[in-house]
Amino acid sequence: MSEFNLANAVSVFSTYAGADLSLWGLYVAAGFTAGGFGASMGDQFTTPAAIFLIAGYAAFAAAHLKGVLNNLSVRETMAAEIAGRLAAAHGPVTEFPATVAAATMIPFGRRFTYVLHGVVDFCVIAVIVTTALTPDLNSAGVNPM
Repeated sequence: MSEFNLANAVSVFSTYAGADLSLWGLYVAAGFTAGGFGASMGDQFTTPAAIFLIAGYAAFAAAHLKGVLNNLSVRETMAAEIAGRLAAAHGPVTEFPATVAAATMIPFGRRFTYVLHGVVDFCVIAVIVTTALTPDLNSAGVNPM
């Protein structure tokens, strides 16, 4: 069995944390794009177009959620292994155990991820549906939001 390399473990963990931020950034961009596209169409935004936009966004959101949860699972596993090594060490593994523990902390878990995803998804779809269902208000220049 090879020796546990704390520096490598923390480095890989940081890579996954960075990937998580990139995934959320992509999600925010997709949400604003989908909602903005629907809102910008005005009275040209038809119900069939809204259905296709919602279907495409929902497929993206589902795949995104799966990716975020997979990334979270890997980070949770790595954080537990790193914390376990720090706790079980006989002698100093690093001069900065508190820093390593803080750097490998998971800021929010699955429940928060589901709630956040659900709220954003609801808001994006609400903008699309509201825009599609109010063509008369859009053509009159009235903003239903």
